[in-house]
Amino acid sequence: MAASLALVWPAAAQAIDASDAAALAAKIQSFGYQAELQTDSSGDPLIQSGAEGITFQIYFYGCQAGKSCKFIQFSKCWDKDGQFPLATANEWNRNKNFGRASVDDEGDPCIDMTVNLSAGGVVDGNLRDTLQRWSTALSGWREMMGP
Repeated sequence: MAASLALVWPAAAQAIDASDAAALAAKIQSFGYQAELQTDSSGDPLIQSGAEGITFQIYFYGCQAGKSCKFIQFSKCWDKDGQFPLATANEWNRNKNFGRASVDDEGDPCIDMTVNLSAGGVVDGNLRDTLQRWSTALSGWREMMGP
């Protein structure tokens, strides 16, 4: 008599993606972050948020008419009177895995981190971890920039 082997898989967790900006904002709020849903100048969703006492933006990309977006990007720029050294951003990028530092067209420091939420999205734990890594990068970049 052949034995029957049944494989039992855990119930699939609800994936989080960028197709529903309001749902993503609510999920971010459930993790204890601010998340105010707005619209950017292109008509795509934008979330105003904050961590470590720093306000930042979450931009949506790969959207179709402001919906069904594929990627998000955490982003923050500081006004440093256009005098920020590019060498500091380069040093950050050489030594850090999370958060891409840059100097904008006006010479001010910025940091961003793009997250791919296409192809099925991510689970809660991954998004929570991503937000924590962003918060750490944001705080570290602020410290590295100095006063």
